[in-house]
Amino acid sequence: MAEIAKLARTVDNAANKAHAIRQLSEKTKYTLDDAYDVQAASIQRRLDRGEKRNGMKMGFTSRAKMIQMGLNDMIWGRLTNHMVVEDGDTISLKDYVHPRVEPEIAFLLKRPLGYPCTSADALAAVDGVATAMEIIDSRYKNFKFSLEDVVADNASSSSFVVGPWCR
Repeated sequence: MAEIAKLARTVDNAANKAHAIRQLSEKTKYTLDDAYDVQAASIQRRLDRGEKRNGMKMGFTSRAKMIQMGLNDMIWGRLTNHMVVEDGDTISLKDYVHPRVEPEIAFLLKRPLGYPCTSADALAAVDGVATAMEIIDSRYKNFKFSLEDVVADNASSSSFVVGPWCR
């Protein structure tokens, strides 16, 4: 547990101070489950600073990216209110390490999804849909990382803007 907390602090500090770090996997051997524990602990640090949960993000959603990463499933990260960029606002590049913009589709849910979750369950939970842009920002040097590293880094979550909701 102490190692998870240490890794979470490293990732959180890198995101908070916008500085690049070496891959965590260079010094520490850890599993994908461990990486999600690091992510949860890192997000908890944000919540302890007053941020609020805002949603989830999915990563590696294209079949091509899954094949490239050797995955059968998507990865996910957690979003907070501090990550929201209001439509029309400006951002400062000094707040990022390796910012990249990706087009996204945002789903507004009327209720949390349970597990297991079928396609029909997910569709029934949708209250609205919107176009969105995500600013991903890997905190790893040279934008290079293992699967465990990117998950620990909250799936490179950084900022996002959501357009008007269609309901």
